[in-house]
Amino acid sequence: MHVATGLFAQGHYNELTRGHDLFNAAGGASVWSLNGTTKDTAKQLWLQAGVSKNWFGLGNTSLYGEYQRTTNGFNTIGLETAANTQTTNAGTPVGAQVAYTGDNTTNKMWGLGVNQAIDAAAMDIFASYRNYSISSDNCAAAGGCKDIGLFMSGARIKF
Repeated sequence: MHVATGLFAQGHYNELTRGHDLFNAAGGASVWSLNGTTKDTAKQLWLQAGVSKNWFGLGNTSLYGEYQRTTNGFNTIGLETAANTQTTNAGTPVGAQVAYTGDNTTNKMWGLGVNQAIDAAAMDIFASYRNYSISSDNCAAAGGCKDIGLFMSGARIKF
C-alpha cells in the first residue's frame, strides 16, 4: 500500500503439475492406482487493487476490484470420463474406471467490493460482488456451464 495515496495492489500466481489417479467408480479404497503417463498443469492468477482512505472520519473506507483466472484447476474426477475397466490382481473386473481426458477447463472470477472500518467500535462493515464463469470441453455434455453471481455482506467485530 502506498500510504500517502491509499492505493494498494496484491496478487499471487500458482502452478501445479500433477499426474491423475484412476479409481473404481463402484467404490472401494483398495482400487486406487496412479496413472503416471497422464499429466496436466493447473495455473492460477489472482489480482486485487484498490484505494483505502479515511474519507468520513469513521475509519478507512476501502474500495477494490479483483480478478482471478484458473486453467485446468477443475480437471478433477467430476469432470473426467469413464475410460475402461479396472481389474483385481486375479484379473477380475471390479467396475468402471475414471481417467483424465484433458478437458481444458478455465475458471474466471471478477469482483468489486467495499469495506468500511469503524475504528471506535473495532468493527468492519463490508459488501462485495463476485462473478464466476467456467468454460470446459465437458460443458456441452453437461448441458452447459452457467455463470454464477455472488453477493456477500456483513460485519466483523474485533475483540
